[in-house]
Amino acid sequence: MGLGEASLAVEVLQKALATRKAKLGPDHPDTLDSMDHLATAYQAGDQLAKAVPLFEETLEKTKAKLGPDHPDTLASMNNLALAYYLSGQLAKAVPLYEESLEKSKAKRGPDHPNTLITMHNLARAYQASGQLTKAMPLYEETLEKQKAKLGPDHPDMLASMNSLALGYLESGQLAKALPLLEETLVKYKAKLGPDHPATLKNMHNLAWAYRDSNQLARAVPLYEETLVKRKAKLGPDHPETLVTMDHLATAYQASGQLAKAVTLWEEALPKQKAKFGAEHPQTVGTMANLGLAVLQQKKWADAEPLLRDCLAIREKHIPDSWLTFDTQSMLGGALLGQKKYAEAEPLLLKGYEGMKTREKTIPKAGGAELRIPEAVDRLIELYTAINKPAEANKWQAERAKYPQGKTKKPETK
Repeated sequence: MGLGEASLAVEVLQKALATRKAKLGPDHPDTLDSMDHLATAYQAGDQLAKAVPLFEETLEKTKAKLGPDHPDTLASMNNLALAYYLSGQLAKAVPLYEESLEKSKAKRGPDHPNTLITMHNLARAYQASGQLTKAMPLYEETLEKQKAKLGPDHPDMLASMNSLALGYLESGQLAKALPLLEETLVKYKAKLGPDHPATLKNMHNLAWAYRDSNQLARAVPLYEETLVKRKAKLGPDHPETLVTMDHLATAYQASGQLAKAVTLWEEALPKQKAKFGAEHPQTVGTMANLGLAVLQQKKWADAEPLLRDCLAIREKHIPDSWLTFDTQSMLGGALLGQKKYAEAEPLLLKGYEGMKTREKTIPKAGGAELRIPEAVDRLIELYTAINKPAEANKWQAERAKYPQGKTKKPETK
C-alpha cells in the first residue's frame, strides 16, 4: 500500500470506527476489528506513534472480551508485536512474540500457517535484538515446515528463505547466504514481479551479501537499482528506502567513494530522525557510520558531536553492547585527532577493553577482525603522541596479534 492509499484508508477507517463505537459500543468485536484495521492503516502509512497505542488498546479490550487464547486475541498480539518491532521496541516485541507463539502452538498446532508466521517473526525479533543464536534454528525450522505445508514458491516461504539468508549473512556464512538470496530473487521476480516490495527487499539483501563478500562491482549497481525502485514504489522517505540509502553509502565507502558515502549519509540521517526517531537503532547506526566516515576524512571536530550524540544514546539504551564500546573508541579517535589527549585516553581504553571482552558477540559481518585492531591502532597513536614509549610498545605487541589492515567496515544493520 502506498502512502496516498494509506492516508485514504485511514480516513475511511476512522469514520467506520466512530460509527461502530456509536452504534455497537467501544468493546463490541466489530468495533475492535475496526480499531485493529485502523491501527494497521496507521502502520502502513508509517504513523507508528499512532499505531502502537491503538494496537495496545485493541489487545487489552480483545483479551477482556474474547479471552487470552481466542484467535482474534492471538492476531492482535501479533499485530502489536510487529508494531513494537517496527518501532524499534525490541524489548517489548520479543516477549510478546514468545507468548503468542506458545499460545498459537497450543491453540492452532505447531504447523499451522499462522503459527509458522509467528515463528518467523519471533526469529526476526531475536535477530534484530542481537540474539542470532536463537534466531537461526527458528528460521531453519520455520522454512522446513513452510516448504512442507505451503509449497516451494509460497510468498510466506519465500519470506522465510530471505530471512534465513539474511541470518546467514549476518553470521558471516556468505557461502550459504549468496545462493539462497539469488534463488529467492528469481522466485520473487517470477511470483510477485520485479518491482514488488518483497522483491526489492530481497534485492537489497542480495546487494548486501555481494558487498560483504567484496563483490562491490555487483553490490553497488544492485543497491542503486534497489534505491531507485524503492523511491518510486515506496517513496523517498519510506523506512525501507532509507535503509537502502544507508547500505548504498556503506558500499560507496567500501569501494573508495567516500565523498558519495558522506553525502548519502548526510541526506539519510535527518530523514531517519524524522521517520524513526532520534534514538532508533537504525538512526543511531547511520549516525555512527557518518561519524566514522568523517573520521576517515580526518575532520576530527566535525566527527566529535556526531559521535558524542551516538555514544549518549547507546549508553542509555544498550550500555553493555560492543557497539557502545566501539563508539567510545571512535569518539576517542575524534578527540585524539584534535590533540585532546587527556580526554581521549579513558575513552580509548574503555572502548578497547569493552570490545575485547565482548569479541565473540561482534557479528562477523560487522568486521570483528577490523574493529578491535582499529581500537588498538588509536591507542598506539595516543601513547606515541604523548611520548609514553613503554605503553606504545605494549599496544604494538597487542596489535601484532591482528594482522589485518586499518580499513574499517561500517556497521551492518
